[in-house]
Amino acid sequence: MGVATLWKELDHARTFTTLQKEAWKAFESSPYHALRLGIDASLWLFHIRGLPAQQDEEGGMGLNPELRMLFFRLANLFSLPILPIFVFAGPEKPKKKRGSERGATIGWGSTKLVRDFKDVIDAFGFQHMEAPGEAEAELAWLNDFGLIDAVLTDDVDTLLFGGRKVLRKCVFPRSTPCPCPATLTLSAPSSAAGALA
Repeated sequence: MGVATLWKELDHARTFTTLQKEAWKAFESSPYHALRLGIDASLWLFHIRGLPAQQDEEGGMGLNPELRMLFFRLANLFSLPILPIFVFAGPEKPKKKRGSERGATIGWGSTKLVRDFKDVIDAFGFQHMEAPGEAEAELAWLNDFGLIDAVLTDDVDTLLFGGRKVLRKCVFPRSTPCPCPATLTLSAPSSAAGALA
């Protein structure tokens, strides 16, 4: 995603942490008592594509493996002091990205899956929004102007669009809530702060 080698170039600037540590650190220091986390919804839809349907009663993923995985990821977030906002790509997103055509659906999922995902997000009481264009650009803007504390995505474009704090390589268990390992990458200082100086 994005500039293929940029994560490697930024290797010296990253720190290792967990989503759990970042959430509890925000709980103790933030006036919101929670980590305000912007999440690239298309990344989650990308991760669940092609999950197998139930094969047997003991070992299968169920009739809706995509929604099941999304449910447990949301349950992980619900167990921590996190205020997530999921951002979906909007109608002005580029039709072509990195040389390949993009489908008519939002993100990586079918329109029905996106609707179902939003319904589950609503059921947890979390927020979601549709960006005017690319979700990564909207998340970077929200982060740069201090409306969210960090962005959860594997897409380096968030840094290129001006994001300040990116959590990446977050691995969620498929069935039980537990801490989420993450790599924390910090970008250059806020352009909003620079504009005010």
